[in-house]
Amino acid sequence: MKKIFTLLVIGVVCANFNVFAACPPPTNIQIITVSDPIAGNGIIVLWTPDPGTVPGSVTYDVHLEREGFNNKDSVMGTANNQTPVLQYSRYYNGMYKITVCVHCPDGSVVCVDMEDLYLINHPECKVDVPICPGVDAGGVKPVMGGIKEIELGCGTDRYVVKPSVPVMGGVIDDYVVTSIPYKPQFPFVIPNGFAIDLSEDDRFANIAHLPFKFCFYENVYENVLMGPNGNLTFTLAKAGAPCTWIPPDNGFPNPIPAELKNSVFGVFEDIDPDPSHVNPPVTFHGTFQYAVLGKEGCRVFLMSYNDVPLYSCGRNDSTAINSYQIVLYEGTNIIEVYVKQRAVCAWNGGKGVIGVQNIDGTKATCAPLRNGNDPAWSTIDPYTGVNTPEAWRFTPVSANANYSLNWYNGTSTSGTPFATNIDSLVINCSEASRTLTLKLDIFTCENEPITYRDTLKVYWKNKPVIQENVSLCQGEPFSWRGKPKDTQFAGTFDFEESVGVNCCDSTYRLKLTVHNTYQHYNEKDTICDGENYKFGDRIYTPDYYRPQLYILPSMLPYLFLNDTLSTKFGCDSVVQLKLTVLPAPNVSASPLPAEICGDDVSFTVKYVDIGGGNSVPPTSYFVEFEDKAKAAGFADIATTYFPTGTFDVEIPIPTNVVPDTYECTVTVFDDIFQCIELPFKYTFEVYYPTSILQQKWDDVIAVKNSYYNGGYEFTKFEWYHNDALMLGQNNSYIYLGNETLQQTDTYYVDLTRTDGTVMRTCSFHPGEKKPDVSLYPRIVAGDNSVSVYLTKSPAVARIWTTTGILLQSARIKEPQQEIAMPQQTGTYLFELITDDGYREALPIVVRRY
Repeated sequence: MKKIFTLLVIGVVCANFNVFAACPPPTNIQIITVSDPIAGNGIIVLWTPDPGTVPGSVTYDVHLEREGFNNKDSVMGTANNQTPVLQYSRYYNGMYKITVCVHCPDGSVVCVDMEDLYLINHPECKVDVPICPGVDAGGVKPVMGGIKEIELGCGTDRYVVKPSVPVMGGVIDDYVVTSIPYKPQFPFVIPNGFAIDLSEDDRFANIAHLPFKFCFYENVYENVLMGPNGNLTFTLAKAGAPCTWIPPDNGFPNPIPAELKNSVFGVFEDIDPDPSHVNPPVTFHGTFQYAVLGKEGCRVFLMSYNDVPLYSCGRNDSTAINSYQIVLYEGTNIIEVYVKQRAVCAWNGGKGVIGVQNIDGTKATCAPLRNGNDPAWSTIDPYTGVNTPEAWRFTPVSANANYSLNWYNGTSTSGTPFATNIDSLVINCSEASRTLTLKLDIFTCENEPITYRDTLKVYWKNKPVIQENVSLCQGEPFSWRGKPKDTQFAGTFDFEESVGVNCCDSTYRLKLTVHNTYQHYNEKDTICDGENYKFGDRIYTPDYYRPQLYILPSMLPYLFLNDTLSTKFGCDSVVQLKLTVLPAPNVSASPLPAEICGDDVSFTVKYVDIGGGNSVPPTSYFVEFEDKAKAAGFADIATTYFPTGTFDVEIPIPTNVVPDTYECTVTVFDDIFQCIELPFKYTFEVYYPTSILQQKWDDVIAVKNSYYNGGYEFTKFEWYHNDALMLGQNNSYIYLGNETLQQTDTYYVDLTRTDGTVMRTCSFHPGEKKPDVSLYPRIVAGDNSVSVYLTKSPAVARIWTTTGILLQSARIKEPQQEIAMPQQTGTYLFELITDDGYREALPIVVRRY
């Protein structure tokens, strides 16, 4: 089972880890707190490696992910089973998920998350989320390590640090309520939380002890009493007593009913935790829990109502169950209410109260439109059904604040502060950068000190250097930053000017390049004969430049081109170009052979140098086959030089090549001037060899079966005679009957393979054909045997009765062999089948006297 282990402390966003079963993950993951004079105060994450893990064979990564933020922190590649001290000062308050990953010997990674655990920072709490909301120095760039940054640019000569101090200590006179983002710091079902005994409808639970003193209005409490209708009170005498479910019609403050004084409401409404009040089956009972979480100085008391059914209409309706939390913070005495979902029904007018009321019922603060005399409200839109959670914070207000705000340079709060109890500080840009730490010491209504701090770095961006590069023509007017520059002389010139704006100097640099305007400018270039050439705005073709070529002994042909160009540095210049035209090969190709047979060794591609006035003969070639040909066994031919006096390219044919259509490209080169590559692309067919055809006598040509023709299987046959299709000849053979195969004629057949490929055979020329087998005598008497004469291949002899009964069978291997005939007088059928497919049946007469 995958575990989820969450730590409420710092901020990181981990990657998503895949879990593989390559090696067992660590177990027994724990967090311990440490106070080390050298390493500092913080936590250590430790775990138990799998017992089968060889020490030193694996390493571990520990990732800390802060929920709801992009902050991240990781301890990578540790060989031990614990992290070093992770100092509190590195982290903000928040809820964290800690993941431990083991790098296995095979290179895979196995990760496991921790069980649920909540931990809040040590008493000197960081300020970032509302767990310990104290001093906030501002800053838009929070980083790990507790320092926030303000980056300023040119145009701002000063920055005012004006800290926010929402909690000032002293006796609480009243509360201010504000809407805050819905980011609950704790789950609604609390692991290891305590159940609230609310099994009886509309009756207070037992007393719960607070391990810290909590100031509520003008009094201090160490116990709390949890109510059955989304409320809690500090009036302990109400333990086990009835509690109303009806808010007063005129809202709060209101001393009646008495059990709602000295109370926190979040959300106060009529719920029914007693399952006996509704007939079974009951779907939703809800959970009621409380817990004290965190470390001393920053602890919280959490009361959670999750999936609570509304009285009379929520027991079996998921749209009428509610979830909310009340959170009390140690030291700051702030109260928060988180509403995950609040539905309403007609009962009790759908009223729901979020607020606080003092012990006399004379003071109360409620969230806007969340008082007892306000209309019914819900987090669920009645038209769209979309649920929008909400959250509210109740911050204490003191008429006689009791706090001190100390200002320190740097990140330390040791030593003497440079200022105390000032509400702002101006930092001038002349300081370039300054780091401040603000320390807030507040004294609660019990006069107990609690300390918070925040660190801020203010700095200005680096002073910019603005570089400009300008290129222009000689004599062209130019001004830079309002001042004219001399451009009568060609060359490169550098200028620099510094401008100060609000303590932030900017340096401007100019690199000015002045180009000559030439009246005559010479260029040289070369092309290969036959190519087009672009010069200026004009394209020169071979038909234009060939008649104008200068051809001198021992020199390459050339010509001069003139143009006025405005592309050289943007300046108009008269340019003369000497264009040398290199000779190029001029080659034509002869057709491929008429037939390329599968049993040929090679075929030849012939080229002819047709020359010309400015050409050279080719010197080498390269043959490249397409993928299909390579798969059939054809291989590229690397650059090969033509032999003297010939331009023939010999292309080998692979042994046992499959007859098919293939492609190749023969590229002809001139290696002297390396001017033009002439590619010739060929599509060629490799026909079936005539060896797969067999002539039978003088009137039959047959395609050998797959045993004799290399394993080819064919589904269709189309025979041709002297290149004309033979109508009706669609068998694996042609049989002429009364006609005779002529040795001067040509025959071939188009064969269709099982994959649909159609390929013909090479041309077949018949030869003279004589019988393969003869018998003697045809009338047997006396010695009772027949002599069989074979002139070609071995055969099988079979002797049948005239009624179709096989009497005997014999294998004939010798050119002449005797075969015994039956003893009984009569006429028999003597059948001979040669191995090359010839078949003949002759009558034999046996006479006995």
